[in-house]
Amino acid sequence: MREWKKLPRHPNIYEYETRRGKRYGVRRGFKNSLGRKDEFTRSGFLTWRAADIVLKQFEASLVTGQINPITHRGVTVTEYFEKMCKRNEELGIWRESTLASQKQYFNNHLKPIFGSTSLAEVKRSSYQQFIDNKVKQGFAQTTVSTMDAVMQHIYNDAENNDIIDKNRLKGISIQGAVKPRSQSLSVQDYNKFMAAAKTTLSKYQMTMLYLMTLGERRSELAGLQIRSFVKGIDAIGTYYAITFYVGRTQYAPLGGPLKTPSANRTIYVRGEITEYIDYALERTKEVCEKSGRVFNGNTFLYVDERTGMPIFPGNINRILFQRVNDKIGTHVRPHMLRHYFATHAKENGLPDMAIMHWLGHKNVEMTNDYTRPTEEGAKKIFDGMSKDLFG
Repeated sequence: MREWKKLPRHPNIYEYETRRGKRYGVRRGFKNSLGRKDEFTRSGFLTWRAADIVLKQFEASLVTGQINPITHRGVTVTEYFEKMCKRNEELGIWRESTLASQKQYFNNHLKPIFGSTSLAEVKRSSYQQFIDNKVKQGFAQTTVSTMDAVMQHIYNDAENNDIIDKNRLKGISIQGAVKPRSQSLSVQDYNKFMAAAKTTLSKYQMTMLYLMTLGERRSELAGLQIRSFVKGIDAIGTYYAITFYVGRTQYAPLGGPLKTPSANRTIYVRGEITEYIDYALERTKEVCEKSGRVFNGNTFLYVDERTGMPIFPGNINRILFQRVNDKIGTHVRPHMLRHYFATHAKENGLPDMAIMHWLGHKNVEMTNDYTRPTEEGAKKIFDGMSKDLFG
């Protein structure tokens, strides 16, 4: 250990000797946001003036509250996670469902192993062993990846706020986990499923299924309101403008913010689906009036036809999909229709940016990640290249 000596007439600045000559450092005690005594330390300065500048910057930030005065010393993974959650909730960075999901994964998986350990003391080797054990226990790849994403979020946030000097858990290996369920859906299976749905579901339920084929999220379907639908006429004919205002999840059953700001969007439909929308709007009104419930612009479109209560988001799969799957032996799930829409929109040559905005993605890369290889797409590639390849 190098011996630090106080610099006369310069409080909290020290000097010490190295092989390359004299260097200067800063040591400044303070109370962190957890109410504990802590110390701000920086070293390696060539002059005392350089050290003094950094010291004054720290003190100014501490007084004005421009930084979060926590250093890595003694701050546990749980303490930092709770601070991060509180900040993201207060600033509206995380919606309620995101916060609940993050806490669930942290409390169930990360906290029992690493919660009481300080940020700086979590070793890469022990964290890799933790991930490997989760794989051996049979957790799906998506589950293990989400656990890791929560931990990476903690450490990246701590690094960005100078709580730790570096995220040493970055790029951890996740191998051998159970692969996620396929989101691919062939044209044949899609047509088979939709044909069976027409003979299994009511017209009202069929309208909701048609709306899901437009590529919206399940929470967005559940969150569609009467005000979401505005009818218009253009040179081609009648259309509906459909605007997504809120989303409904198990954590926000009465409606909350959509998944991302880019999810606040308007899409346009025309043709046969407009007749189904006409029917659904009228049917919702009829059910609400019969059950004595309010019907206005904020009323949710998809309600229980017996009670007038909004359909719980978690029941959409059972009501619209499981009944049809059980009847014909398919395995179509709500999110598969979103992937199906993205895939075929791309294969049909529609503009990437237009597809991105339609799906409510924040960038084109995310939209591209939603596409899946299909038999039809592969045949189009061959047909387009066969002349050049074989004359």
